[in-house]
Formats: sequence, C-alpha cells, structure tokens
Amino acid sequence: SSLSDGYYNVTTFDALPFIVKINFVYLSCLCNYNGGGDGCCAGENGGLFVSGAGVGEVPTEEEQIYLETVCGDTQGSIDYAIEQETVGGPTSSPVIVPTVSP
Repeated sequence: SSLSDGYYNVTTFDALPFIVKINFVYLSCLCNYNGGGDGCCAGENGGLFVSGAGVGEVPTEEEQIYLETVCGDTQGSIDYAIEQETVGGPTSSPVIVPTVSP
C-alpha cells in the first residue's frame, strides 16, 4: 500500500494486479542465480529474501544489489499497473495519436 501511495489497499496476493504478481514470482526466483538450487522459489520455499534490510543490519554487497533490485522492480511494476489502470492499456490497432482509453 505504501509503495502505491495508498492506490492499492489489498491484503491478499490474489488481489494484486497481474504485473505485480508476475514481478513477485520473477524476483523470488532470483535465488536460482544466487546458489539457491532447484526449487528454491517454488511453494513454501518461494518468497523475497530481506537479509540485510533489518534494523541495525548492514547488507553485504550482494544483499544490497538484491534489495535494490527487489525494491526498484517492485516500484516499477506498481507504477506500471497504476498507469495502465488510469491511462488505459494498449489499443487493439495502431493509432495516430495517443488515446485515453482503448
């Protein structure tokens, strides 16, 4: 809710916009590239890791890069979802000028 400035006030994953859900799955599977092994992002193992983000914690360089990626990509997906809802998605065919709705 705070990343969207209150635009989304949801309490379940299913209520999130599709692009935000896809972003979460993508980010949770980054563990595959950090030595997490097969299945590190599936089922109960899935999630976003926040090591180094706690009060008084100093993240390692690798944790800092990961946390910046998670925060930046999540903010970007929320901004995109809001833009698509307020401006409208792509039109069914090319148009000469931008439109407010498809």
